[in-house]
Amino acid sequence: MYVATEYEVVPLSDRTTTVPLSNSEISSFTWVLKAVASSVRLLLLEALVGQERSVGELAEQVGAPYAAVFQHLARLRAAGLVAECRGGRRVLHCTANPHLPALLAAVRRLAAYLVPTVPDSPVECAVGQQHV
Repeated sequence: MYVATEYEVVPLSDRTTTVPLSNSEISSFTWVLKAVASSVRLLLLEALVGQERSVGELAEQVGAPYAAVFQHLARLRAAGLVAECRGGRRVLHCTANPHLPALLAAVRRLAAYLVPTVPDSPVECAVGQQHV
C-alpha cells in the first residue's frame, strides 16, 4: 500500500487493522483523505481510472472551469494520486497509484452504507447505536 506525505509517496508494509497507527501514518492518511475530499477531485479521479486525459478533456467531462481543474489536479499530484503522462506533445494526466480504483470503490461502499438519504437525520451504527 502507498500513502502520500506532503513531499513524497512512501510505501507502507502490509498491516492488520489491530496494529495502532503511528503519527506519521495518521498524517499520511489525513493528507490523502483531504486530497480526495472534494466532489470535483472525486470526479477527476473517476475519469482518470484506466485512461489518460488532458486538462481540457477533464474540464469538459466534470463540468468545471479549466483553471479549477488544473488546480485540483495539482492537489491530486501532490498527494501522489495523479501524475502527468506525456502523450507526444500533449500533457496528459493519469492515475499514479494502482490502489486508486480500490480506494474509490471503498469510498463508494462506505458512502452508500453511512450517508443517510435525509440530511441531518441520525445514522444508525452497525451495532444498533445512533450517531447524530
